[in-house]
Amino acid sequence: MPQFTIPPSEFRRIDVEGKKTTLISKAAFDGFNINVLGLGDVSAESQPTDAIAAVFDLEGFTNFCKQIEPHLAVPAYLNRFLTWLIAQLRELMLRAELKEGMKLWCPLPFFMTFLGDGVLVLWNSAEMNDAARRNVILQMRNICVRYVRDFLPTLRERIVEPPPRLRCGLARGTVFSVGDEQDYVGSCINMAARIQKLPGITFCFNRRGFELEADTASKFFTKSVVVKQVSIRGIGEHELVCVLRKEADALTPKDRKLYKDPTDTTFASAKADDRGEAKPMAVDDEKIWQGIVARIPAQKVFVRNSASAAHFLGTEGRNFKLGFAPNDKAAMDILNTQANRKFVEALLHEITGKDWSLKMTVNDELTPKNW
Repeated sequence: MPQFTIPPSEFRRIDVEGKKTTLISKAAFDGFNINVLGLGDVSAESQPTDAIAAVFDLEGFTNFCKQIEPHLAVPAYLNRFLTWLIAQLRELMLRAELKEGMKLWCPLPFFMTFLGDGVLVLWNSAEMNDAARRNVILQMRNICVRYVRDFLPTLRERIVEPPPRLRCGLARGTVFSVGDEQDYVGSCINMAARIQKLPGITFCFNRRGFELEADTASKFFTKSVVVKQVSIRGIGEHELVCVLRKEADALTPKDRKLYKDPTDTTFASAKADDRGEAKPMAVDDEKIWQGIVARIPAQKVFVRNSASAAHFLGTEGRNFKLGFAPNDKAAMDILNTQANRKFVEALLHEITGKDWSLKMTVNDELTPKNW
């Protein structure tokens, strides 16, 4: 991130009522503005991307930074770790080096950033097939294994008590650009960050969006991982995640209670009946729409407020039906713009795993909502 600094030449020492006072120039003062965030044009329309998010966490990094003379140890460790991590991503994404160029197992990440005690990595999932998406999961697990097996031994004569393990959480979903694509937000990033911190485990990925039952899938997905149902703070009470079977078997009795055998998901996929007619509103369908509204970023205030004014009316074929009271027609018009429709339909796909089209109507029988 950019750093805001004031050059010495911009300071002034003057007498104010007989006392020396330090001032900064108006130009320096005006330089402290939104540009210091380094995000470019923050007003630029956000662009959605179907992505896989991986969040790596250096276990014990906070305590590592508390050692004596951390200004000597921390930069030395981070330089080696980040260089090693990038090298691993390059190596594990590479399938073959040919005369004409580099053949990859899957696309290289399009975005990476340091999080203070870990790293966020994003891939464009739309550019992958199911096998490539599974390969991302498998190779991130390999990186975690190699950290302990290969990387840590190289530090024994250089670094005192470095972070002993590298944790990783992965999730697939829609991310949205911020400014000139200098940063990204999205529920899958939040999901990846939170599941890597689940008690008793070091590697976890969200079940949503990954095809694991294919005949060509690695035995890792059928033998080494197990699906569990967990509560994810701020996301859902019944999320399905995949954890390492050996870590699940080694959970303490207290932690074991947090991981349940999966039964039904909170957000059931909305389905039309065989005749393609609209079905009555169900509890899970209403929760889907509540989840959509909750996941609209706060910076998209007009979209969020307009969605809050909608009444969910059920589904009809691939149409996700929303109704608005006559007094809320302005909200419907905002939500019905091409960009806003695409944004909300992307969230619907993320939550239900299906493609939906919003169908919006004004209904005289509906009561207005406060939006």
